[in-house]
Amino acid sequence: MGKIISLEQSHAIIARLQTTAPWDEADPAKVQEFITGPNKDMAGGLFIEWLNRGCVPLLVDNMIVDLDADPFCPVALTVESNEKGGLWRFDPKAIDLNYLDDGQKYGSPMVGHDLCKALIGQPTMNANMLDWYLIHPDRIPQECTGKAICFWGTKYRNDADALCVRSLRWLGGAWYSDHRCIDYGFDSLYTAAVCIKPAA
Repeated sequence: MGKIISLEQSHAIIARLQTTAPWDEADPAKVQEFITGPNKDMAGGLFIEWLNRGCVPLLVDNMIVDLDADPFCPVALTVESNEKGGLWRFDPKAIDLNYLDDGQKYGSPMVGHDLCKALIGQPTMNANMLDWYLIHPDRIPQECTGKAICFWGTKYRNDADALCVRSLRWLGGAWYSDHRCIDYGFDSLYTAAVCIKPAA
């Protein structure tokens, strides 16, 4: 980690955006979603990630997901582990967002630690795929509404030092990012995102 940027540098960045961004080309609805939408807390982290890449877009083709990139880290979480998956071209037939282990199928919730062990050997998708879906919510199948789709390829640790996994959840008419401690139970509403086709 480098030195913390100065207050003058942060002010200069804001001023540059204010004076050089073509604001008349911005979609007002998207601007409002950025300000108040369910994923507003990700904005700052994604902006810093973009700056640290030298202001180069992460994706040249927006259907290509870089599963090797460092995953986004929400507030109060740190990355514990991340299973990389190369450059993966999105194909709705190549990913199962409704995978359940047998232990989840018969009523009783399965403790997350046990589920984590049961998923060893399964090609679980990492959190970069989750964040791609947040940018492309139209690609999430309607049948997933009401579920929490977990991306077990990336494990996080919260500020209480507990392991967590992030998920996509539907709330208030929109998809947003959530996380759940794996000390808790995961019933049949907590599906796993699993790749059923190799990376592009």
